[in-house]
Amino acid sequence: MYKIYINENLLVLSTPMEIQRSDIQLDTGIPYVGRTSTLLNVVDKLEKNPDEMTFGIYHDDVAKLWKTFRGLYKGIRAAGGFVMDGQSRCLYIERLSTWDLPKGKKDKGEKSKQTAIREVREETGLECSIEYKVGNTWHTYRDERGTRILKRTNWYAMKVIGGQIELQAEEQITDFKWSTPLEFLKSDLPTYRSIRSITSDFLKKMEAQE
Repeated sequence: MYKIYINENLLVLSTPMEIQRSDIQLDTGIPYVGRTSTLLNVVDKLEKNPDEMTFGIYHDDVAKLWKTFRGLYKGIRAAGGFVMDGQSRCLYIERLSTWDLPKGKKDKGEKSKQTAIREVREETGLECSIEYKVGNTWHTYRDERGTRILKRTNWYAMKVIGGQIELQAEEQITDFKWSTPLEFLKSDLPTYRSIRSITSDFLKKMEAQE
């Protein structure tokens, strides 16, 4: 199963069985019958939809479906992290009036973990080490030329080992807060669906380790 966020809408690509067994509640869903135009029509609809819709496309060969879907986009990689303090709280940052996690695009030749450490340092001023991988998210957008971009972000649990908070103004980061994942999920802070989703995944990993 693949979950892709498109303009705050969630697109789920999966087999029919995966959809039935998951706890994802679809607003609507369609089978994929091999037409790329079908995927383009769904993408176009979700790019323009102002509400939060969850749309499913299912096919017995989900790997083939995913390969076709990815072919519609230019792919880029990014990485970021859940920066933890000594009280099981994570560092969330406010960027453009929306609460987010520190993250950014990979530089050429970087490993994903190196990207996460560098981006956290640049955006927050904190030096961190990697504890373990939490998971990844996929989301799409269009660049300044109108090219469709599919971004994969790898997320890591991280521990502060030095530095002090200095927010990166050129990235329009204006505030920060420490919050446990549960507190964040229960809050009404404006954020992205992908951030809520990966925070939920992180909370489950934390609870499993207790």
